[in-house]
Amino acid sequence: MAELERDLNIKANYFILLSSTNYNALSKINRKYINKIHSFGHEIALHFDPSIYMNKLNYFFKKRN
Repeated sequence: MAELERDLNIKANYFILLSSTNYNALSKINRKYINKIHSFGHEIALHFDPSIYMNKLNYFFKKRN
């Protein structure tokens, strides 16, 4: 998809989920893909899913009445 968008002169944003069960964003091959997508001029950003960290987030944030 990133190559097609590059060929059509479309700039896109790709959001990478670090806690995905489908891929490891930090593996050597996936870092290569992410760098390639970035080299096409697309933006790379972090896809943050707070539900993964709810137990830890509750520790750091308190509910206010």
